[in-house]
Amino acid sequence: MNLEGSYTLKDVKDGVATIGLAADISMKNDSLQLQGMTAKVDFKGTYSGDYLMDINSGLGKTASLSMPLKGTMEIMGMSVPVEMNTKTEMTVTPGK
Repeated sequence: MNLEGSYTLKDVKDGVATIGLAADISMKNDSLQLQGMTAKVDFKGTYSGDYLMDINSGLGKTASLSMPLKGTMEIMGMSVPVEMNTKTEMTVTPGK
């Protein structure tokens, strides 16, 4: 997977930094194992969202990310169009 992106400091408020991520993703001629079969994938898409980071500790607090992808998957000589949209919400709770 090739990911080319950038991070941007969007805001700092009450000791919390909001950091934005914007990236392009590509997977060209990569192989995956699915139920014992090899699938060749060719996907393109984006990866974007925001991270909230505690400035004093340097630890992440939350993240909200989106990754829509489109492309093809080839299994046993048959090419299938694929479209998927992954959304991730994360919350970090420091240990005691």
